[in-house]
Amino acid sequence: MLFAKLAWRNGYQVEVDSPWVPKDWLPISPLEKYEDPWPFMQSFDIYQPFQGDYAPWTPVRLYRTE
Repeated sequence: MLFAKLAWRNGYQVEVDSPWVPKDWLPISPLEKYEDPWPFMQSFDIYQPFQGDYAPWTPVRLYRTE
């Protein structure tokens, strides 16, 4: 299952003939709607800069175009 899913993720639409890998699990497509199930995470922004000791690990630095 893992290798078949990785292949689909990279654009190779492999046909798997196995009862252990349902064909409905393989296609990669975005969901129609994404919900935040936890209220405390609704205001969190992954692209905010980290502070203190974690500042070198901030994702903002990785995607900056300057």
